[in-house]
Amino acid sequence: MKIFLILIFLLVLLNYALCQPTWHIITVDSYDNVGTTCSLALDSMNEPHISYVRVYDPQADWYDLKYAVYNGNTWDIAVILHTAFTYDTSIALTSDNIPNISFTDYGYQKYATLNGTTWQISTIDQYRRFSAITVDSQNHPHIAYQQTELDDFKYAYFDGSNWQLQTIDPMYASGQGDNNSITTDSQNNPHISYCQDAIGQLRYAHKVISSWVIEYPDTLQGSTGLSTSICLDSQDRPCISHCNPLRYCSKATGTWQVQQVDTNVGGTSLALDSNGYPFIAYRKLVPTPGLYMANWDGSTWQLETVDPSSNTGLFCSLKLDSADKPHIAYMLSGTYQDLMYAWYGDGSLGVDLQSFTAQPAPNSIKLCWQAQNIGPALLAGFNLYRIDLSRDPDKKYVQLNQNLIIGNSPYTFLDSRIESGVNYQYRLWATYTDSSREEVGTNECSNDSIQPAAFSLISVYPNPAKSSLTCRLSLSQPSQVNLTLYDISGRLVLAKRYALPTGEQDIALSLGKLAKGVYTVQVESSGAVESKRIVVLR
Repeated sequence: MKIFLILIFLLVLLNYALCQPTWHIITVDSYDNVGTTCSLALDSMNEPHISYVRVYDPQADWYDLKYAVYNGNTWDIAVILHTAFTYDTSIALTSDNIPNISFTDYGYQKYATLNGTTWQISTIDQYRRFSAITVDSQNHPHIAYQQTELDDFKYAYFDGSNWQLQTIDPMYASGQGDNNSITTDSQNNPHISYCQDAIGQLRYAHKVISSWVIEYPDTLQGSTGLSTSICLDSQDRPCISHCNPLRYCSKATGTWQVQQVDTNVGGTSLALDSNGYPFIAYRKLVPTPGLYMANWDGSTWQLETVDPSSNTGLFCSLKLDSADKPHIAYMLSGTYQDLMYAWYGDGSLGVDLQSFTAQPAPNSIKLCWQAQNIGPALLAGFNLYRIDLSRDPDKKYVQLNQNLIIGNSPYTFLDSRIESGVNYQYRLWATYTDSSREEVGTNECSNDSIQPAAFSLISVYPNPAKSSLTCRLSLSQPSQVNLTLYDISGRLVLAKRYALPTGEQDIALSLGKLAKGVYTVQVESSGAVESKRIVVLR
């Protein structure tokens, strides 16, 4: 009976560990060149609303202002305006979840709101760009923007009947780029962060009675104040993120306190949780552009990779839901530009991970997992990412597999490119046929008994190959060598075994009647594995 209870406890514990909240990522809109200047808001049911731009035809200068909202089952996507040039979208919701969007339309500052099923669009000002919007407790919109003709920084608010316009900062080139952010306090007074571009410095403006007060939260100049984001804490005290580098400024103590969070950053979006702790979503620029998040846990900044895919994280926009879980809208760049949405939460898009283990193996770490595709998303395969916990505090994950890991459960992967005694963390991500993906498991492992490599795969030639190829190896001792060839889908198409002496050796391999395409040559000896990709031509 005691053993039975222990087994039940272990099963519950395992299920709890495997069902912890994870990152889920889906593609909202996948037209070419879509997702520019995206902005996110969460409604009272924690459902996302996103405004963004699709560059409809870059050569003809046609753009779409678009709006996407999740209705609980699918995304409803609407084109608000098809025009010659639209940009700089920003979204805020009223207390009854009505979207309010500020945007630029061919040099005019405009405002759109949804009246039932019809979008009503108003022109606020001309020669304007780079706007940000918020809605106060009376559901009145407030917009900060730059006047491009005079390079001054402006503010517009709707008083219930008319738009009122004011100049905040007449200083040359204030509020340029995606560098403006606005919010209102408990008395509906506006608070704005922006960049004074002429000197590259962060500025903060807030209204006291009828006058604007301008402060300098961060004395660092040159390239700071970029991509600012502002929030107010429970006592209406300002908190601001900006870059580059990524810095966090707060006035909770009565004077500005500045912390440096990260370096080489290309955009920021700030939110405060129910404890007043900051979360910052941002795009890391080097070594691999990606979407990251930093959060303050009360004593230190915790940094993590949200989306380990390369070339992602542009125009990131962060909000926290009622349970303090982060949601981020952003753009994936590359061959195509897609609007992406990431959230941290329970449940699964399509995979039930039953186990995920990482164990030392000869000169390697062996990863094994059992998983079942339970839907609704259809599994395409898995990707594995790894970091060195002891030497990479910024958590810049590298992808281990060249091709998507496919096949049948249980799955295995041998990580042979490791060092003795180093503690590695692995993240397992499932990828689905609709391009959505999610983190399904993490694990840590080290191997203290790594021996010098028994061999190295020097080269595979010719590449491209037609009827045959040669693999050149260097062996430190006489060894049994297994040579295998996999097609692009991961299917084994050829396998050979050789007994080779010490030194450099050439293995000639006939390709027979293999179809043209991309293949992976994998060589294994004494538990170590190396591989190279080749192209076969016919």
